[in-house]
Amino acid sequence: MLDFLDISPDSDVMKRLEWLGLLGDKKIRIKNATPAEILLDLLIQKWKFKKSDRDMVILQTEIEYEIKNKKEKIISSLVVKGEDYDHTAMAQTVGLPLGIGVNLILNDKIKERGVIIPVHSDIFIPTLKELAEYGIEPKEIVTKI
Repeated sequence: MLDFLDISPDSDVMKRLEWLGLLGDKKIRIKNATPAEILLDLLIQKWKFKKSDRDMVILQTEIEYEIKNKKEKIISSLVVKGEDYDHTAMAQTVGLPLGIGVNLILNDKIKERGVIIPVHSDIFIPTLKELAEYGIEPKEIVTKI
């Protein structure tokens, strides 16, 4: 497998997998667990969030496009820092959009129904506007390429 992936047994990747416990012989604590549940359990054991810890969410998206023979690139960057143990960046960036979406549905401001991605303007425009009120706003740079 290492040959196929072109990874050395002494590489940083392998050291991290070993540290996490994916390569050890420790017994799995969950019965009939899926691979995702096993990984989550290992991560929970290793990544304990202490009362003194703060988290940070970083997201960067680059999109290249061409319109009327004009090529451009948008780089959108978002950095959100958690305040403390209870008010985390992860809670803000996951919980707030979810809550905003629920509010839009309850107030009948979203036409679409079912499991959908938020590419519809009646979803993403009010959501981004309200997130900006909470200080969660990506910075965008448009460049010609």
